[in-house]
Amino acid sequence: MEERAKRFRTALDYLKQNGIIRTQQELADKMGSNKSTVSAAKGGDGEYLTDNFLVRFNRVVGNVFNLVWLLTGDGSMLMGDTGTLQGGAMVPCVKLQNCTGASLVEIDSDSVTAEDTEMVMSPVAGAQMAIGVYGDSMAPTYPSGCRVFIRRIDPTSFISWGSVFVLDTVNGIYIKEVQRGDDDQHIRCVSHNTSGRFPDFDIPLKDVRGMYRVLASISVTQ
Repeated sequence: MEERAKRFRTALDYLKQNGIIRTQQELADKMGSNKSTVSAAKGGDGEYLTDNFLVRFNRVVGNVFNLVWLLTGDGSMLMGDTGTLQGGAMVPCVKLQNCTGASLVEIDSDSVTAEDTEMVMSPVAGAQMAIGVYGDSMAPTYPSGCRVFIRRIDPTSFISWGSVFVLDTVNGIYIKEVQRGDDDQHIRCVSHNTSGRFPDFDIPLKDVRGMYRVLASISVTQ
């Protein structure tokens, strides 16, 4: 258990160093937990530092970490990492509130202009772009005003069900947890806000122009 606690503390240090999580209280809020639970897990209390706790922890920070590493110590710390921990790449951040009707897959076209983007530093390797989150449907995991770093995937090859994606569709751009739909031609979009104001809905895969895995998120101070 002590080795697992060391890995959890290492992961926390990484998040703080890269501005993804600033305090234990912020992490607790994202997880829908409390600071004492996070502190107990950090201290190696097996009653709190469970597999489920680590799965939830990794999920709320955008699945930045290799879950196998968190649980067992095998492999590298970061998803897709080859041994280095830094992100460091500058990526375009799209201001979606200024891009009504725009498509992420056409970021270099006239539909998204330079005025609608800015270059920002990614805290995680592999990100292709970033977007700001607006609205409360994915709170508390991804609250309004935070910034997510994303990478495009091929949905015809593999979809990591239960993960959070940015979906570029013919009807707009959404950030949602993606589950299997009623058939192979649909995906189900699930919000994390449990108020009841954001019901699940299905989207035909043919209407998805681009599917982007959320790799990390950071709070942005206005």
